[in-house]
Amino acid sequence: CALPISLLAVSRLEGPLKAQHLGFALGPRINAGGRIGDASLGCRLLTISDASEAERLSAQLDRLNLERREIEQRSVDEAFALAEQRFMKTNRLSCLIVESDDWHPGVVGLIASRLKDRFNIPSFAFAFKGNKLTGSGRSLSGVDIGKAVRNCVEAGLAEKGGGHAMAAGVTLNQEQLSAFSLYLNDHLADAVDRAREEDALIIDGALTGHGVNMSLLEQLS
Repeated sequence: CALPISLLAVSRLEGPLKAQHLGFALGPRINAGGRIGDASLGCRLLTISDASEAERLSAQLDRLNLERREIEQRSVDEAFALAEQRFMKTNRLSCLIVESDDWHPGVVGLIASRLKDRFNIPSFAFAFKGNKLTGSGRSLSGVDIGKAVRNCVEAGLAEKGGGHAMAAGVTLNQEQLSAFSLYLNDHLADAVDRAREEDALIIDGALTGHGVNMSLLEQLS
């Protein structure tokens, strides 16, 4: 089959496929076109039967994935710096919101996810396009940002948006950003406080040091 050969080749993978290969090597390359290029590239690669065309598409997606990683890292570094500035101004944030006219709309979800993980707070990242802002949010367990975004749309604080409890997308006019931010910080505060109080590390089972051996690792793999 042309697809595994060409995609495995550009991903520098050998041997039988594992779940980590799909999640961290093949998947991101198939998805790269949709983030910063042409979303049809991945679909075409998955359905094509011509080996030479599959090689060309795989190489193109590999280049786009590398570009996506560079864009993401640069944007995340900028977002972390902006977040630190926000926290220096107040310690009462219940929703972190950052924005830039230098960010690619295709990576705002990745930025929001990294912010949420880094600062343990529901986070939105926005990219400017003219006077519009395209944003994506990621939340903590127990804090429903999808509902909050839908409430903002109904209240005229956002042009459009939606999602589910843990992730949401939203489009704003530039003049709506301040009111949108105030609404989320006000209405998510109690839920964020509860989520942090209930935050816990869930242990599936105890394991002694002697129990960690090659036999167990092979079974888990």
